[in-house]
Amino acid sequence: MNFTINYFSLIKALRDGINLYFKNLRSLLPIMGTIVLISVIILLITMPEFKSPPFIIETTAKDIKDSMSYSYSWNSNLKTGHFIGLLLLALYKSFMTNFCLALYNNTDKKTFKFNNFLSLDFDIISYLIARIRYTITSIIGLLLFLIPGLIWIPRYYFANYFIIDRQLHVGESFIASSIVTAHVKRKIWLFLGIKAFIFNVFVIGFQPITTLIIYLMLYVPIFTFAKISAYNQLLKTETKTEHPIH
Repeated sequence: MNFTINYFSLIKALRDGINLYFKNLRSLLPIMGTIVLISVIILLITMPEFKSPPFIIETTAKDIKDSMSYSYSWNSNLKTGHFIGLLLLALYKSFMTNFCLALYNNTDKKTFKFNNFLSLDFDIISYLIARIRYTITSIIGLLLFLIPGLIWIPRYYFANYFIIDRQLHVGESFIASSIVTAHVKRKIWLFLGIKAFIFNVFVIGFQPITTLIIYLMLYVPIFTFAKISAYNQLLKTETKTEHPIH
């Protein structure tokens, strides 16, 4: 299988993310609504101390600091809900990526429903292994070497997408990702910076349940479409250099 070296437009990726989200909102709403309902129930069961109204915006400096996602998620009182949430989030992102890829490639104007979202036509175990490998590689690179970490994070950014889209094995997906991102590492870092900025806009100042709903219903699908747009731009065939993956 050949993969090509290409470039992508960051503006186009972000624009596609927003446009495709609203274009496919009818297909996405039942899925996101179900996922949010399940997530809120799990949150309330496992963290009963959060009884305040979910749509109050916090205003004081202390409240804003307390609402920061990582201080909330990684304090000394870790609960079962955190671990359940991390696993469900990984699964949600994998199925959402698979579903959004189908929507992105839907040239026949096919109607997609909830059962299409649950379609397991990719290796979920390979996806989870690749996700864990990417996380560990990135953390080790940043903590121990820094510079390799800054290179590895964008280099392997699309590894999971090759597993879902091309059904590659874990090792092959990392090689493929390193090829297509050869000349766009800085642009991927800019993309990640925009994502991080938007993420913090969502989490600072909102109650946890509000943050969860916004994250699952807006942030994840929009940036999934945006990442798919960048991924597909990098896989365009009209390039000068091809690299085989065996």
